[in-house]
Amino acid sequence: MQHPIYSDERPGELAHVKFIDTGDTTAQAFDDAPLDDVWILTLIKVGDWWRVWGLSHNHLPSAGDVGLL
Repeated sequence: MQHPIYSDERPGELAHVKFIDTGDTTAQAFDDAPLDDVWILTLIKVGDWWRVWGLSHNHLPSAGDVGLL
């Protein structure tokens, strides 16, 4: 994905970036579709900086998972 996806729970504090294997081809999304194999980079905002919280496989961590609740 090109841009972070901001959390509905904590949009100013929690964001995710999805990494999708396109198999060496370009792709363009036209609609929502289930993803079978995705890596998700989770970012949290600390002060003025976004920092990496973790990398997960096929799991979108919630605000509670990262300690923001």
